[in-house]
Formats: sequence, structure tokens, C-alpha cells
Amino acid sequence: MAFTNKDVLIVLGCTNDDSGVLSSLAKERADKAIEVLSKHNIRCVLTGGFGAHFNVTTTPHYEYMRRYIDSKLPQPMHFVQGISSANTFEDAQKTSELLGSLDYNNAYVITSDFHAARVGMLFELFCNKRVRLITSITKKNARELIELMQHEVNAISYAAELNNL
Repeated sequence: MAFTNKDVLIVLGCTNDDSGVLSSLAKERADKAIEVLSKHNIRCVLTGGFGAHFNVTTTPHYEYMRRYIDSKLPQPMHFVQGISSANTFEDAQKTSELLGSLDYNNAYVITSDFHAARVGMLFELFCNKRVRLITSITKKNARELIELMQHEVNAISYAAELNNL
């Protein structure tokens, strides 16, 4: 992919423990962002606030992601903003509001491979401009992947029903 400095990279949050340590899925997404940001000087938006299912600390999840990413880069990333969202629906909704105020060419969204279909659907629903997906590879066993994928199927069905799709 050819990135320009007018592009925006959006990294979707995941989970962290009650000490702020990122889960393996969150690190996989952050590592994919590091791969892009280490080669391209583009702006970055991170998502993830608080929620019983992913972050019960007093620090927003995006801040843990920012610290992790910055610790692995030779220079701090061009951090635009953290989005304090509680789920994928809010990631797409709140990020699209932010994108509406930015001058950008392309928006790239980093998420997990199993999560891409739902992310693509939700960002298409909210964003006026097309977003491109970049996926991290999920390193889970087959049983765990099946559980994650089943959750995605249920969430897509629910979102489609809510939005009369």
C-alpha cells in the first residue's frame, strides 16, 4: 500500500487486563500499526475507552495502546486523538464523526482478521468516504477462533437487524 501524509490510520482497540496490560489481540493490532507507522509518517487515531468487557481501569484503553505503540517506534507517532468508545459500533460511529472534521485522502482501519467483516460493514454505514481495512493475523487455536467468529456472526446479525439491512 502507498500511504501519504494526508492519510489517517485508525487502530481499533481490543482488551486489556485490570493492570492495563494489553491482550494478545490488542497487541496484534498494535503491532500491525507499528509495522505501518515505522515506514510511513501518517496520522493515527486509536479507539477504546472503558467497559466491563474490555477495560475496567481508570485509564482509557486507547492510552494503553498509545503507550505500547510509542514504545516500539523510533519516534512518537503523529497521534491525532483517542476515541473513547465502548464497542465496535461506537468505534465506527465516533471515528466517522472525527473523520468528518479532518482533511484526509484515505482512512485505513486496523483490526483483527476475524473482525474485518463487521468493521467493514459498520464503517461503510457511518463514513462518507470509503475506508480500507488492514488486518492483523490472530494467533489463537481453532476452538478460540471459532468462538470469536461466532461472536462476529451474532454481532453482524444484530447490527443488520437494528439498521434494517
